[in-house]
Amino acid sequence: MKKITILILTLILFVGCQKSLDITKAEERDNIYYEVGQSNPFTGILTESYDDGKMKSEAEFKDGKLNGLLKLYYENGIIESEGHYKDGKMHGKAKTNYADGKMKLESNYADGKLDGVAKRYYENGVMKSEVNFKNGELDGVSKAYNEEGVLKIEATYKNGELVK
Repeated sequence: MKKITILILTLILFVGCQKSLDITKAEERDNIYYEVGQSNPFTGILTESYDDGKMKSEAEFKDGKLNGLLKLYYENGIIESEGHYKDGKMHGKAKTNYADGKMKLESNYADGKLDGVAKRYYENGVMKSEVNFKNGELDGVSKAYNEEGVLKIEATYKNGELVK
């Protein structure tokens, strides 16, 4: 039990000590981010704020590349979009919201390419489309709905090619 407590405290300390830097104090060179005046690629969290001081974006970097969670915010403080990155490429779940916080799009990425089901929603919350991807290409059943949720179109793809 004592070992678990020490491990948890160490993790909290490590996460809490991650360097945070305003984007105005960072620069990009050859697609790698650095703290201005530094020669080592930046590792930590880059932030950007609106003029009123509210958070506009925050992104985790490792060795100068996006690596971890990226969040963009509307001026009202609601999350506009969030996605996970690995070595500079989208990897994992990604979500986009309307300005009122309702879900607009949810998708999944693997190594920078769409992979799995991507779901898009109307502002009223009804599903607009459901599209399957594999390795960045349409693959499987794709469906589109009207604002009342009635199926309008259904198609089947395999390796990016329309099958049915």
